[in-house]
Amino acid sequence: MAHVFLVDDDADFIEVNKMVLESHGHEVTVAYSGQECWDLLQKSQPDVVSLDCMMEECNSGFDVANDISI
Repeated sequence: MAHVFLVDDDADFIEVNKMVLESHGHEVTVAYSGQECWDLLQKSQPDVVSLDCMMEECNSGFDVANDISI
């Protein structure tokens, strides 16, 4: 199954989606900020990232998305 990163500052969104993904056999890693996501990406390569673009700072998610795509 896939290794999924869930990145969002909404804990409820993270928990519900994590539960659904894990129930389907996926490995899920969570981050609650752009910085936390970036730190985790230095240690692990997920198959897919679900990234909230409007987190703690107005464009934090956009910055992470840009860094990932380089």
